[in-house]
Amino acid sequence: MNKIPVSNSGASAMFVGSAMVMPGETRLFDPSELPPEYRPVAAAVAEAAQDDPLLALADLSVAKLAVGLPDLSDDELVRLEAIEQAKEKPRAGALAEIAAERLRRAEQSAPGGLSDSTGEPGDQSGDGGAGE
Repeated sequence: MNKIPVSNSGASAMFVGSAMVMPGETRLFDPSELPPEYRPVAAAVAEAAQDDPLLALADLSVAKLAVGLPDLSDDELVRLEAIEQAKEKPRAGALAEIAAERLRRAEQSAPGGLSDSTGEPGDQSGDGGAGE
């Protein structure tokens, strides 16, 4: 298995797992010995999250994710759902919030659908709400 080099360019010793790396020293580690922040995959995911705001959004708490959903386009919402589904442990709460947002949009775009977020059907009679 390939070893991963970890260099210490700081002024004091640093610990990587249970090993100490002295200043100016580079040590080779088995990937299984490294904390996640030193693994190449973690670095690639972190870099991708900087490039793709949806990856960063998918890492937020469910409550914070829900606040940002109305600002996404339909395509972005579908992509966010796919990102959440692809996780090792997809969050049911996040998927429920995404589904609720998609349902809200579908109801608003359907003829006779909801006109606003109050849950009341829109006035489709054309009489300005006069009733008859």
